[in-house]
This record gives sequence, C-alpha cells and structure tokens, in this order.
Amino acid sequence: MHHTSLFKLKKEPEVDIKKVIKDVARTLEQENYHAIDQLVGYLQTGDPIYITSKKDARNKMRDLDRSKVIRELLKEYLQWSI
Repeated sequence: MHHTSLFKLKKEPEVDIKKVIKDVARTLEQENYHAIDQLVGYLQTGDPIYITSKKDARNKMRDLDRSKVIRELLKEYLQWSI
C-alpha cells in the first residue's frame, strides 16, 4: 500500500528591509563611513566590499534581494515626495 506524503517547504521569515538598512547604515556611520555612499555603491554593484563586516552588517545586506531593497527605497521616496 502506497501513501502520499505531504511535503511542505519552510516559509522564509519576512525580512524587514527598512530595519536592516537602518541597522547597516548605523553601523557604517559608527565605523566612520558615509552610509549613503556605501549603500549606493553596494546596491549598484552588488559588491559586498562596500559594507563593513562589523556587527554582521555585510551578511545582513547579502541576505536581502537588492531589487527588493531598491523597490522599497523608491516606494518610501515617492510616498514622501509626491
């Protein structure tokens, strides 16, 4: 007798993009980097060298989908500027 097994993928927890960006920016500033310039460099190139490894900031950014980050930033900007 054969039984069908139910297979469920674990749903990835929703990442709070705004919180991650703020945390990473704060860490960059604490390390005496200009956070906006560093984040723009990373978002343009995908090169993690723009983000410090202190406080796990680099890994936090790597875990984010860059296109989703850009979309979120644009949504925020347009919300306040229109």
